Amino acid sequence: MGIDAALSAARWLARQVFMLTPPVRFKMEANLRRAFGPALPDATIERLAAQSFESVAAFWTELIYCRRLLSPLNWRRRIRVPGDARWRALIRADRPALLVTTYLGNPVVAACALSECLSPLYVVVDAASGWLIRQEPDILNRFTGLRIVHANDTARTLPSILQAGGRVLFLAGWSQPVGGVEATFLGRRMRHHATIARLAHRHRAEIVPFACLRCAGKPFSFKLVLNRSVRPDPKAPSAAAVTQQYLTSLEAMIHRAAHQYLWTRA
Repeated sequence: MGIDAALSAARWLARQVFMLTPPVRFKMEANLRRAFGPALPDATIERLAAQSFESVAAFWTELIYCRRLLSPLNWRRRIRVPGDARWRALIRADRPALLVTTYLGNPVVAACALSECLSPLYVVVDAASGWLIRQEPDILNRFTGLRIVHANDTARTLPSILQAGGRVLFLAGWSQPVGGVEATFLGRRMRHHATIARLAHRHRAEIVPFACLRCAGKPFSFKLVLNRSVRPDPKAPSAAAVTQQYLTSLEAMIHRAAHQYLWTRA
């Protein structure tokens, strides 16, 4: 089956499952209302929740087709990269950088593209995202610039990587039950991991919020979007303030492409 037909079928199936699972639908709509406030009409909330569910189906379909459609030779035909000075500076810089994205668009495609521009790219994975990588081992075989770092190994491995000017990719935006720092994200005050903020301050690394968004009307076509970078003040190291800054930057991108965010995670 071609990618066009596969995506259409996946989205159709997602709509049916979405309508048959009211608890999931109600949770997504509640998260959307909290994130956007009362100004967003109910009809828009319901439409965005349904589109978000379709986005999940698109993600899994894209993951299956990655082995056929994405390679180091053709990725630029599939993924548009920014042409601004910030992107060029990020590629050419020899200083460390922490690239931060969230459950928006397709983070797996983003990691593949970024590993070609910023090789080697170290991707921090937890149990869930590590499971994803194991489902598609061919990605690591083709995109040789990708390096996987498991979350429980970050304290041991990342300091030396950042000291050498390395680039590390994190998936952020979920709560941490114990520890961390308090920050507001999508209308909810909760605790978040402080690792990114502390590493950025300790190694004077730039935090670069970004997303890999689907292009409308073009199956398996994406664009990398950069938002305002965060550079911790060395004289005022506040993990909470830095965490809030990059979460706010991620939130701004979610607001602009809410139909591609996983609203069960808010």
